[in-house]
Amino acid sequence: MNDKFLNLLGMCRKAGKCATGFEASIAALHARKAAAVFWADDISPKTVKELRFHAGGQNILYPIAYTKAQIGASVGINAGIIAILDTGFAGKALSLKEELSI
Repeated sequence: MNDKFLNLLGMCRKAGKCATGFEASIAALHARKAAAVFWADDISPKTVKELRFHAGGQNILYPIAYTKAQIGASVGINAGIIAILDTGFAGKALSLKEELSI
């Protein structure tokens, strides 16, 4: 894997600064611990709709142009949604998303 964004997700996971999967991300949103939530482009529209509902006005949801398999390979868990809990990691992820146009 030679992608800066996916490498950052892997580092975030190793540091324990993210929640992976739908349920964990929803819990992070409800606890207002999520700094940014990213979802794969191959998750269902219904899941995205539920994610937006649970965000409840928090403007921290971002689609990314990666598949669940690519995200899963970077974090070590098959997940299409990842919530970053650390503001530093979230800021870097957002700048990489913009820089790489993903």
